Amino acid sequence: MPEIFQDPKKIEYRIENENWKLCTSCGEKITKEEWKTSVDGAYIHNFINPLGIEFRILTFSQAIGITWQKDSYQEHTWFPGFAWRIGSCSTCGSHLGWNFESAVGSSSFLGLILGRITS
Repeated sequence: MPEIFQDPKKIEYRIENENWKLCTSCGEKITKEEWKTSVDGAYIHNFINPLGIEFRILTFSQAIGITWQKDSYQEHTWFPGFAWRIGSCSTCGSHLGWNFESAVGSSSFLGLILGRITS
């Protein structure tokens, strides 16, 4: 029976990259599965914005590869007491979700759009 040897660097690379959630438009690394966080007792949330567009978001504590809009807004927030700002992929500019920051600035989380990030 032949021996099968795998390059440890290839195995390490594959394992390292399996945890990343990527921008579906360009493949940029965005967040990791282990960075997901529960908000109001859930990790997945469904919302409809004032224009009638439905979003399913996943909540995370952190992300990389996202450029956040400078201004934040409290109008039409999905999470009372939290202001939001839009986040786009730093590489391709695709809208990926929102950063929600508490009004007192003590906590924040990210709501990333299911379907715009993938593993």
